[in-house]
Amino acid sequence: MELTTFQGELRAFEARYLCIIGVRYAELDELEAQIAEAQARLQAILSEWVSAPEAVKQEWVSAELVRTIRKIAQAEVRLR
Repeated sequence: MELTTFQGELRAFEARYLCIIGVRYAELDELEAQIAEAQARLQAILSEWVSAPEAVKQEWVSAELVRTIRKIAQAEVRLR
């Protein structure tokens, strides 16, 4: 009789556990996916900002060359 009682209690506990913890894991998965998407967007913004022609502040000839190369690269990306 005790074994049957314990088995019933175990099944009830497992059901409650899955209802509570299962939902929390699903919420956690969704939050992690949103965080990953936000990180990817931020990385894209940062990459675009770093590679922008305006990011080169020096006035030397080599800096002007870098700005020109970056402008060409931006144009190539837009043409694809």
